[in-house]
Formats: sequence, C-alpha cells, structure tokens
Amino acid sequence: MTSASTCLYALFVVAWYLARLVWGDRYWWLAGLNSFAALLFLPAPLALIVAAVPRGGFALARRRAIYIAALVPVVLWVGLFGWRFLPRAPRVAGSEAALRVMAFNLLASNGNVDGILAAIEAGQPDLLALSELTPAMDAALTSRLAATFPYRTQQTLTGASLGVGIY
Repeated sequence: MTSASTCLYALFVVAWYLARLVWGDRYWWLAGLNSFAALLFLPAPLALIVAAVPRGGFALARRRAIYIAALVPVVLWVGLFGWRFLPRAPRVAGSEAALRVMAFNLLASNGNVDGILAAIEAGQPDLLALSELTPAMDAALTSRLAATFPYRTQQTLTGASLGVGIY
C-alpha cells in the first residue's frame, strides 16, 4: 500500500460513510457495502503503518497529510464499532424485574382447553399472546384466565374466524 493508495482508501471510506448517512440502504450496492461495513476497515491498520513509516523525498507536510488521511478510517471505525469493545457495566443482582412473555400458537382446530391452560400455567407468563385464537376458544380461556389475567384484548382477522389475543 503506497501513500496514494492510503489517501484513496481514506477517500473511499469517507465517501461510503457519507452515502450511508444520506441514503442508508436505499440502493442495492450500498446495502451490500453496509452489510459488510466492518470489513471495509480491515486495511486501516496497514494504512496507518504505511503512513507512519518515513520515506525519503516526502516533505513533512505531505507526510502529515497522509497520516491524517490514514487516521480518518480509524476514527470512523472507533465511532461505528469501537463501543463494542468497551467493558460492560456490571449488573447488580436483583436490581431489575423480570418480565415473562409467552407466545402461543393455539392451532385453530385445537379444542384442548385443559392442555392449553396447563401449558400456560406451567410457563407462568406475565404477558400472554395467543395466535389462531377462535371466538369459542377465546370465550373458554377468558372465563378461566380472568383471575390471572384481568386485562385482555382480542382482534379477529378480517374475513376469518380466528385472530389474536393478548392477556
């Protein structure tokens, strides 16, 4: 990697980052680059080494410009991905409440109310989401779950005899 390729690499990374900010994933080629963004920064250490090694014939101002150009991808990498390498804050035991959520696909043809209730009781959820909920199953479950889940909402799909329920 030469000093010219170091500058071209830095220019490419800056152009990619600006395109990412402006267009996001709107274009397929940019979405592809964004998907592999971390790999765009693999040449950055090599660019820094090339910029740091003094060569005869380069003026000091030109060497500084090349070094600054090599630092641009490193600074972008630290801004985008560096936080992942910072130590995480320690968790204090018992400081957060756990929320238990259960999602249950009932199967519209299932009529085993006792089996469904046994599974719900075994899971002990705080929030229960039921899919493929028929009106008959909703009525049977609501009467038996009212003490545990006093609040509920049910939505029937348009043009269908089944829907979803959240307890």
